[in-house]
Amino acid sequence: MRCFGTLMLASCTSARPTSLADLFTVGIPIGVSTQLLVALQGRPEDGSAQASSQLPVTALRLGQQAPPGRDTPVSFVTTTASGSALAKATAPLSPHELDPPYWSSLFRRVAAAGGGRTYVALNLLYLIRVYDLAGTLVDSITVPPPSWRQARVPVPGEFLDRDPEWFAYLRGVSVIDAMAVLHDTVLVVSHGRFIAESRLDYSTRSSTLTIYAAGRRIAVDLPSPGQLVAYSATSLFFLSNGDEEGGRVLTEYLWRPATF
Repeated sequence: MRCFGTLMLASCTSARPTSLADLFTVGIPIGVSTQLLVALQGRPEDGSAQASSQLPVTALRLGQQAPPGRDTPVSFVTTTASGSALAKATAPLSPHELDPPYWSSLFRRVAAAGGGRTYVALNLLYLIRVYDLAGTLVDSITVPPPSWRQARVPVPGEFLDRDPEWFAYLRGVSVIDAMAVLHDTVLVVSHGRFIAESRLDYSTRSSTLTIYAAGRRIAVDLPSPGQLVAYSATSLFFLSNGDEEGGRVLTEYLWRPATF
């Protein structure tokens, strides 16, 4: 049963893995250098010289941007931070998506590509549009996971000089914070929540993952092991806190195709 399209139902979930370990082989966490951390989290469209849309997979497996040996074949991962640039290149932003008050300060476009398809979403809405190589809209995913908390449309002026209410609003909102494509037909959607440090300083924290394979939703609201920062044709890479204070580690999750 296909689960894409506007009539997709929650009952399309045909399997119920309880963790990523049910679907992936989990690698050993690797410490991350500051240079690699910047390359993973910087957005190429922001003009950062160190940001990149693609990085050698060896860099992520080593935790640093060491050059490969002369005879070493180079394969690459795509950073999820480059998704907003991919979305912009694939489809224009609809003006009505920015109409709700305050959304212009919160929205970010998210995208991932693979298998001749590009998946594009606005972080504040669970509407994932699917485009072919020609940029034609061919499908959509519209039914959110049970954990999703849709951002309500605020009233103009509602949060003016009212920080506690603004922070409470942010804490109650779900977002799509990253997407990835594996093996051409597997779409991984990472959901999170806003973390507000001040009125102008907030970030997102990943919390759950929903996975679609060959048009079926095979896993919903799996606990996320960290921030989804990159993907290759076969693997996901998650960034999380290490054992040492302030240290960050990368963990590779290698997809096992026989699991669905």
